Amino acid sequence: MIEKLKTNQPISASDVWETILRSHRETYSRYPNGSEGLEALQRIRDLLGPDWDPRYEPGIWLKYRLWRSNEPGYSWLCDFAKKLEILLGIPGANRVIQRLSNGRHYQGAWSELDFALKLSLSGFDCKFVQTTSSPTPDLVANRKGTTLEVEVTSMSPLPTRGLAFSGMHTVEWTSFTHSAVARGLFSRVPKPRELELIEEKVKLACEEANNKNGVVKLNIRGLMTYYIAPKDLLDQIPERWRQSILMKGVLGFDQGDPLAQCNTSLDL
Repeated sequence: MIEKLKTNQPISASDVWETILRSHRETYSRYPNGSEGLEALQRIRDLLGPDWDPRYEPGIWLKYRLWRSNEPGYSWLCDFAKKLEILLGIPGANRVIQRLSNGRHYQGAWSELDFALKLSLSGFDCKFVQTTSSPTPDLVANRKGTTLEVEVTSMSPLPTRGLAFSGMHTVEWTSFTHSAVARGLFSRVPKPRELELIEEKVKLACEEANNKNGVVKLNIRGLMTYYIAPKDLLDQIPERWRQSILMKGVLGFDQGDPLAQCNTSLDL
């Protein structure tokens, strides 16, 4: 499977799901909520269905979340599994959920689902409207004799947040597909043109780490410092970095998570 990922050979959605789950099975026991997080991930896979493609695609933060193995990440998976169950109780929701795997439709679908969740948890009976050649609302909601037709307008994520996710995931995905682990720090948010450079530098560092069977320090001046080790040698990375993947200038992705503050938001 990893060899297919390295060479861009055709792979099925089920193959990628199994790789994600296998990765979590190797790490979940390190975290207090890891067992619950792993169960939630398996439930998410079942709810999304066998045709939902979890392969990484820039800008689809849900796919990024599926790979995250840490304590805040597992809490997010547990909350998202519960919300996904609620959403699938809304008629027509499955059509919208399937759009979450496509970068062109992701942001619009996420916004529609987020608003439907808010309405549903506020006591409205909701249903998604089938798209036709004629203009239609995204949602119809009813409550106590009042009917609302809802057209949801989405906004793209802030560029800084999007680039931050892309930079960090480029490091993690590249190291994962080259049988390595990476921990470290971005000193700033990368620029779009730097993502390719990051991928190439991480790839070379992974190859060096595996060849020497030890830790390699990767520094791109003014941008990032990472420690990269073969996948089974995480404990050789300096202790202060073993559970750290940081980026200056961006609020922590799991700190202040609206999911922890409010039970009516999907949150990225």
